[in-house]
Amino acid sequence: MQVEKKSLIQFVLMYVISTTLLLVVISFIYYQYQKSIYLETRRDSMEIYAEKVVDSIYDIRDKSEIEKYYVEDRRFDCAIFDEKKKVLFSTFNDRIDLKKSFYDKNGSLYFVDKVELGYVKAKYIVVKGTNIDSELESVREHLYLILTFSLFFIIVLAYFLTKMFLRPIRNYISKIDDFIKDTTHELNTPISAITMTIETIDKNKLDSKLLRKIMRIDIAAKTISGLYQDLSFVALYGKSSNKDELIHLVEFLQG
Repeated sequence: MQVEKKSLIQFVLMYVISTTLLLVVISFIYYQYQKSIYLETRRDSMEIYAEKVVDSIYDIRDKSEIEKYYVEDRRFDCAIFDEKKKVLFSTFNDRIDLKKSFYDKNGSLYFVDKVELGYVKAKYIVVKGTNIDSELESVREHLYLILTFSLFFIIVLAYFLTKMFLRPIRNYISKIDDFIKDTTHELNTPISAITMTIETIDKNKLDSKLLRKIMRIDIAAKTISGLYQDLSFVALYGKSSNKDELIHLVEFLQG
């Protein structure tokens, strides 16, 4: 039974660990996919807003009119630069990398695009928005919840499946144990009878030919007796608990 329990634990651990690793990989792929979706959606929103700003100020004749006519969106901040990268208009004071079209810095997302206005010499428009940390945090919370319930379900399922699969093996082992016990019991009586009979024979009164036959019977009886002892040990071993111990032979022999 100890071996069975050990095998059960090993199987459950192997099943749970492998399935958990698979779930973690799938979760990571899903997380990266959701991250790319949120980034793409936020970028599209910022690009649409940039187009609206450009359309709203396209016909102005002086940069001082930008603040009056540009379209405001509470989700975003906006900045406009000329071809020399000087600020024409801005609702924030961050330092902008105009070489990148879309990037994340210090908890904010920046969208950079080139523009052309009718009269004002503008070259770049920059839209600043919040990053997607809150959306990703929500995704992580859902994944943690799903992984927790999945792991619990996997452990319960693995336990019951293992018990179900081991039931036939347990029954088969039980039948083998019963067979060994019955066989051991059946061998005991004839072996004892044969051994006692041979011991009562006066070998000095036998001729050499008959003595050789008796000796062969004696050897066969001892062989069967050894088999009986082995079967008895197996039957006893199946019920006994075993413990491995480290023995220092040098100290044992010296003692």
